[in-house]
Amino acid sequence: MRARSALAGVALLAVAGCAGVPSTGAVRIGRAVQPATGSDAGEVIRVLPPAVIPGEAPGSLVRQFLRTMVDGSQNYGAARVYLAPGTSWSPGAGTTIYDDTKLQVDRTARDTVTVTAPRLGVIAPRGDFRPATGTLTRTFHVTKRSQQWKISGLASGVLLADSDAPQALQSAVVYYLNQAMGTVVPEQLLLPAEQPGMATTLVRALLAGPGAPVAAGVRTAVPHGASLVGNVPIDSHGVAEVSLSGAVRQLPPNQLRQLSAQLVWTLRQVPGVSAVRLLDDGTPLPVPGYGVTQPVQAWAGFDPNAPPARQGPLFVRDGRAAAMRAPLPHALDGRSVLAPAVSADGSVVAALRPGHGSVTLLGGPAAGPLHDWLTAPRISALSFAPGRVGYAVAATRSGRERVLRISPNGTVTPLHLPPSLRDDEVQAVAVSPDGSRIATVAGPPGAGELLVGMLGVLHDRPAVRGLRVVLPATRDVAGVAWARATEIVVTAAGSGRRVLVETPPDGYQPRTLPTSGLPNQPRQVAASPGQPVLAG
Repeated sequence: MRARSALAGVALLAVAGCAGVPSTGAVRIGRAVQPATGSDAGEVIRVLPPAVIPGEAPGSLVRQFLRTMVDGSQNYGAARVYLAPGTSWSPGAGTTIYDDTKLQVDRTARDTVTVTAPRLGVIAPRGDFRPATGTLTRTFHVTKRSQQWKISGLASGVLLADSDAPQALQSAVVYYLNQAMGTVVPEQLLLPAEQPGMATTLVRALLAGPGAPVAAGVRTAVPHGASLVGNVPIDSHGVAEVSLSGAVRQLPPNQLRQLSAQLVWTLRQVPGVSAVRLLDDGTPLPVPGYGVTQPVQAWAGFDPNAPPARQGPLFVRDGRAAAMRAPLPHALDGRSVLAPAVSADGSVVAALRPGHGSVTLLGGPAAGPLHDWLTAPRISALSFAPGRVGYAVAATRSGRERVLRISPNGTVTPLHLPPSLRDDEVQAVAVSPDGSRIATVAGPPGAGELLVGMLGVLHDRPAVRGLRVVLPATRDVAGVAWARATEIVVTAAGSGRRVLVETPPDGYQPRTLPTSGLPNQPRQVAASPGQPVLAG
């Protein structure tokens, strides 16, 4: 049986809150820099696209046109200079991210230029990113007028080089609600760097409802038919006014608070916004608990990254459960176990007890006693979700992998899995701090891939919905944990050795974390909000 403990043998501090600049590993898209606030607000360094060179050859013309995609201002005005009069092109049809280090531009006929490059992902018009590997192939038709070649035919949409993405895009988050309606759930959107009216854009996205990547696992307090009246102005005191139609005033107090939490959490990221004022068709609407004006620090109880009550990890030393920075729960004291785990509120613990040809999942109150919850040929480490519910992978006697939901009293319920996952060997699972997403490592040893889906219900059964590949099998993913609701940490292959990789749930901008000080290559990882990332 392969070892499945979250921190087997020894736990080593790898990252404490932030990371340095890695000196090795593949080059990745850097994180989008959020707009500055205060005295530096508005001081943005712009990357100017190249101008048309008279007499430029068709291949060079198309290559220069692609470089102008870094500038989306004025509806891609710089790019349109390269188009022949009357040429139809809609940049709003979506964006494809490609690897420009392997870009090939070939003139395949007198009036045809073909572009090929490795495709990295696509961004829907709404701003949702989806990893999509493969080969990008696009054909451009060109025509010569007045001794100057121009593009006369091309597919709609933007082709954006990964090296240009940090300058062309900015990351923003829209917040929905988990199934219990008590915690906000982030959904990342990638928007043009010079997006005007960011507050208005985000509120409209929120009112339109969640995108496909998260729709199956979230809820919203936005009432049916509600729409934004006008824009979202921000006054000189930093108060953003959100005026909604659709009888918002008639909402029950609890739903009004939930709606306010979604709006405040969404708008608190907009530079200069210090408070939110909700209006019903222009009439100020008091919100129970805060009145008419809600500060951006409001609704802290909906935090998707609330730190766990227990501020210290569990691990295994010399075959026995041990703890760092906090006492070891009494139920695990002296226990010869693997993969000890504790719920976020510190009230429930679990661990694996190896046997002859099988392993048993133990669980129960942190003060004891522990009970046998499940015995199987193989069981992964238990990942606790909010509410003390746990998730684990177990192998049946026939060798089939099952993802199980385990209640605090030991009741075991198999999850309905999408067909794409049923044939894979699921190695490990981890549930996001908000309880809405589940990350899985699937595939045979040496070819594990990271997939992320939503926890939902299908045919009255708990289910994994909307599963997507975030890191491919070529990365040999092993070990998975959530550092925040917006960040997953795994170990993966990279540059001849194993590394720690941090990625958002949608797979955009994965980055390598430094591992200096680790005596061996990491295979397993542990993390939680507000805590260091640990590798073992």
